[in-house]
Amino acid sequence: MGYGATFILGIYGGFFSGGYVTMLTASFVGLFQMTYVEAIATTKIVNVFSSLIATGIFVTQGVIDYPLGIILSITMFVGGMVGSKVALKINNIWLRRIFIITVIALAIIMLTK
Repeated sequence: MGYGATFILGIYGGFFSGGYVTMLTASFVGLFQMTYVEAIATTKIVNVFSSLIATGIFVTQGVIDYPLGIILSITMFVGGMVGSKVALKINNIWLRRIFIITVIALAIIMLTK
């Protein structure tokens, strides 16, 4: 069931990208019984490959805003470094709380726009 969910989420991620990693993390915790740190780390590997494929397709179609993409890539890199160091220092319960609060906040933002 976990592999099927990952496949379906991969298709969703290719279409929309938004929320894909969040749902993937939740499915890894729920279906593969991973801790949040394990699920987050695993989604990073999965996301690298799916993002490379999507990027290749978008490059060939000429739809990338390169100046914005470079700035966002740099800020995401720095955020990823800081976030991963923090995630390794806090326990699974706090990661779960942060994850749930973030998901709820993002859902409220999406529903009110």
